[in-house]
Amino acid sequence: TPEKQIPGAAVCLENANVYNAFSTAAANFIEIMNISIILILISLNCCTAQVATCKDDADNNPPNVVSSSIMKSEGNPAWAPSAQNVDRNRDHSIVRTMANFIANNINIKVLAYSDDPPNLPPRNEKSKAKGVLLVDNRANDAAAWFVHTVPNFLAYLGGYSWPPTETAKGHMFLCLSLSEAHLNSVAKAVRYQEPYIYVNNLTPALLNQHIELSNLATGVEIRLTPFLEHAKFTTKGVRAAANIQAFGKHTKSFADIYAKVLRMKLSASIRIWAPSDARSKSICKGQYHLRKISSPMQLDGVQVSREADSAKWALIDGKNTVCFTTNDYKCSSEGNPAWNPSRSAINTDRQHSVVQTMANFILNDAQIKVVAYSDDPPNLPPRKEKGKAKGVLLIDIRVNDAAAWFLHTVPNFLAHLGAYSWPQTETAKGHMFLCVSFIEAHLNSVAKAIRYQQPYIYANNLPDTVLNQHNELSNLVNAVDIRVTPFVGQAKFTTKAAQAVANIEAFGKHTKSFSDIYARVLKNKFAASIRVWAPSDAKSKSVCKGQYHLRKVASPMQFAGDQVSREADSAKWALIEGKNTVCFTTNDYKAAEKQIPGAAVCLENAGVYNAFSAAAVNVEACNKSFVYKPPNEISTKVMKSGPDPAWGNSVRSINNAQHSIGRTMVDFVRNTPQIKVLAYNNDPPNLPPGKETSKAKGVLLVDNTVTDAAAWFIHTAPNFLAHLGGYTWPAAETAKGHMFLCLSLNEIHLNSVAKALRYQEPYIYANNLPVAILNQHEELSNLVNGIEVRVTPFLEHARFVTKRTQVEANVQVFGKHTKSFSDIYGRVLRNKLSASIRIWAHSDARSKSICKGQHKLRKIASPMQFADSEVSREADSTRWALVEGKNTVCLTTNDYKASEKQIPGAAVCIENAHLNDADNSNCYFDITRKQLGARYFVYKPPNVLQTKIMQSGLNPAWAPSAQPIQSNNGHSIVQTMAHFIADNPNIKVLAYSDDPPNLPPRNEKSKAKGVLLIDNSAANAAAWLVHTVPKFLSHLGGYSWPQTETAKGHIFLCLSINEESLNAVARAVRYQEPYIYANNLPLALLNQHNELSNLATGVEIRVTPFLEHAKLATRNNGANVQAFGKHTKSFADMYERVLRNKLSAKIRIWAPSDVRSKSICRGQYHLRKIVSPMQFDGVQVSREADSAKWALVEGKNTVCFTTNDYKVNC
Repeated sequence: TPEKQIPGAAVCLENANVYNAFSTAAANFIEIMNISIILILISLNCCTAQVATCKDDADNNPPNVVSSSIMKSEGNPAWAPSAQNVDRNRDHSIVRTMANFIANNINIKVLAYSDDPPNLPPRNEKSKAKGVLLVDNRANDAAAWFVHTVPNFLAYLGGYSWPPTETAKGHMFLCLSLSEAHLNSVAKAVRYQEPYIYVNNLTPALLNQHIELSNLATGVEIRLTPFLEHAKFTTKGVRAAANIQAFGKHTKSFADIYAKVLRMKLSASIRIWAPSDARSKSICKGQYHLRKISSPMQLDGVQVSREADSAKWALIDGKNTVCFTTNDYKCSSEGNPAWNPSRSAINTDRQHSVVQTMANFILNDAQIKVVAYSDDPPNLPPRKEKGKAKGVLLIDIRVNDAAAWFLHTVPNFLAHLGAYSWPQTETAKGHMFLCVSFIEAHLNSVAKAIRYQQPYIYANNLPDTVLNQHNELSNLVNAVDIRVTPFVGQAKFTTKAAQAVANIEAFGKHTKSFSDIYARVLKNKFAASIRVWAPSDAKSKSVCKGQYHLRKVASPMQFAGDQVSREADSAKWALIEGKNTVCFTTNDYKAAEKQIPGAAVCLENAGVYNAFSAAAVNVEACNKSFVYKPPNEISTKVMKSGPDPAWGNSVRSINNAQHSIGRTMVDFVRNTPQIKVLAYNNDPPNLPPGKETSKAKGVLLVDNTVTDAAAWFIHTAPNFLAHLGGYTWPAAETAKGHMFLCLSLNEIHLNSVAKALRYQEPYIYANNLPVAILNQHEELSNLVNGIEVRVTPFLEHARFVTKRTQVEANVQVFGKHTKSFSDIYGRVLRNKLSASIRIWAHSDARSKSICKGQHKLRKIASPMQFADSEVSREADSTRWALVEGKNTVCLTTNDYKASEKQIPGAAVCIENAHLNDADNSNCYFDITRKQLGARYFVYKPPNVLQTKIMQSGLNPAWAPSAQPIQSNNGHSIVQTMAHFIADNPNIKVLAYSDDPPNLPPRNEKSKAKGVLLIDNSAANAAAWLVHTVPKFLSHLGGYSWPQTETAKGHIFLCLSINEESLNAVARAVRYQEPYIYANNLPLALLNQHNELSNLATGVEIRVTPFLEHAKLATRNNGANVQAFGKHTKSFADMYERVLRNKLSAKIRIWAPSDVRSKSICRGQYHLRKIVSPMQFDGVQVSREADSAKWALVEGKNTVCFTTNDYKVNC
């Protein structure tokens, strides 16, 4: 039910007289009559001193107008008239209590919250909580908590004003005076209500004393169960203290505040007064009852009806307890929708509901502003976007509080101001549309959910006035990145009430979230079984294990009278069983979609659910051969699949093209248009050995016709199988033993094979797989495109069966990444297969058989008899393992050595009893020619243009530069950057800055600024210039010094390096997360330098450590250089945690600082700030005027050019 998913609160007061006063009202049942208003104030512990406490009315008599009743905490509390009307700005108890809130009192600090605060639009908050905390900041131990139900009430320092629109409604107020020791309890209970805080001037000193108060004030999210808080405390005793229990219910808790919280926690029957609906009945079963108080009732002599009363409260029978609550007692929305034919066809330009809804989008309407997004927008090429989201937001900017969110699945649809046109190519497919009308208060929720989908926005004319009111809408339009967890956004709101209101939940899943939108998001968030209709693949099955199931709707199905198949339908949706909820989704139900942004917009309505549920009533269960070539022979042994496989002699020797290998690879060594291939080898034919960590060798062959056929050929021979180069055996390998394995498989298993290969990090030397095949097989595409494996686990375990002819075999493939330090035999095969292992592989003296534990690891004795040949380990290049008790043989790639733990590896394991027996029977530019040396520093002091330079040499020292820095010739920087500011085809560049020239400052986390220059001719030369100047060095824009920077000091460092150091430099720069504003590096360069490619293409760093430490030398070993790059996800201080710890030395720092960041003289290595001002080569420099940042590493003869200030928040 809706209220279960809304944060809630209950503040419960235990007092017999207060209970009796409410109980008297809750026992009377009379005819319904209209009322104007009743305002009720319960004031506990009254005092007239100017402290943070509750105040009474000073015993004045109330007039007979807008009146209220008050019940105070002394003696025998009972209802009495308030001294003044609630709309009067003095003498009323509320005015007196809040005197230090509506007018300034420096001794009283406050925090106020409301879902509809004064002088602001209603907040898009899930919570209905309203209240004020007042804390006396002096030595007095005094605080008060004022809770109320009035919207647009209590403006901070704005004087007292009663909202006249609320006069027609009933409202309730509760004021509790308490000791400051209870502030944490109160704050924690309020936090769980997820309030919108509109005022807060609590001091740091107060927040530091009360951690939960600090969490509330700073918006620290609650992320761990339980999502319910139960606090207990007493009011401050003057004449009478009261026991208080405060409950706070988070939006992630689906417990009803009355039935599951109050009734269960207090173990008592409950009587409820709160807005309700016809479906929410009294519950009289069980030990403890839940009963609605009849409406109208008599409360202190005034007749009150439920409909006209905003007050919500509950009586706890037998406990003398009254609870002030925030939630309605309601169930779900009304209506009984059903499918009906549309008025006209969707390709007509009028009358259809889509055309009518979007009329103000396709034609200009000055009053309706829009933002539209699609991964395949109209009149534009398809965008290379990660998200598949498509939709339009429409906002009425007049006084009408109206907005609409239109979601759809159609590519090339809805051109802004381009008239209505249906894309004919989409007629053959099924599509779905959802339109939700809502009030503008919910725009932030909708915008935040869309942001998490990372959409491509193709139309936007939202004015600044709208964006300034809605922060998340502004973030969406301005493409503000989401950079902190959680990477799943969830919004809840209701549609705009016309005839029926519907509850909406919108989920947005970011690309950084690897949660499947169906299994991890919808199933877990709703705690329910799911039925899914979306494009799928054979690997993505129905999941029936566990409490909640995930089931694919059977295809084809009958949907609204039409037969629909999954393949022809672009619509994607899910049913949430037991929740009357239908979700419009954007993602396919495929394993590969976990890393694609996604959305689910879920509507709770029984009628809609039933209409979809009627359609979703039905829900959904290779040949192989080994070849072995013994050492010193060219004749081979073959074992083929069949009922009783055994080693037999090959018909021909391996150097004959008619050998089984030659015949298998005939479509690889010569061209066959129908057979597409991918080949990998760490030592490929006709190429020098690749400097690859992996030893994997093999070929994938895929039939590109309609035939569902593929083969995977794995071998151990270097310099073997040249693509389109004819069949030839490398004679150098005749002296060694080699093993070959060929598996025939269905194309459905290509993703499993490709993923296992990716983890081996192979060197691909031949590939002609077409785009059509790659688009069908995501992991195959990742393998071909060299997509790195960046997230744990760094081990892949794939399972499939070979293609059946006479007999099939179960295959398990393990791929071990270089980032995994698991030994392929001990940690992978033995542990994963839970069995003892016998190993045949190259080994060393340190790697022994391991006979301890349940499962053993034993080396097979060498030499051995294998297929009638004597084979020694040293002469054999084959590597394999027997898995005892599993009838399984594994062909492996790694030696059995300790050093192999950090080398990628593979094991292809085949389960077949006879195969096991067969093996078991025998087992035991010119950049650096500027005459400036290998490196130089340049320093520009504040307020001058003349600079200092220190070049590399025997005794480097500061000297005046030849020209001022603003001169466009002669200065060392101008000379170095000549091929950057003007074009030189041989010099390629990459430049980065957080404040680049001719562009607005970038909203980047990094402060890094610099340029990489690379000689693209035969010369092995590159340079790295690092600097501190904003708006400096425009690519191909001529040299220009920014005059605004003359008043500041700046520093420059230039390093000449060999190209082999480019990867180290690029990786260090990557960790700084720079904004790249110029890049013309060619593909040939990027392909040579992987880290340079990662930097240029913006590949994110996603795994720890988030700190890079690169070491290199300038050209001709002129100077040793260490480069540190610290990522935003690393919270290590650059000076203390990085430089001091990594270099194990004392550090002296020159960088902008604040008073909190002191010199640190404790410990072995000190961190000391250089005194400002200082004399720098004869020039007096102050820290405030200097943009240069550097550090001296004592005892290491080392100077560090840094980018960070020395501040606590840097």
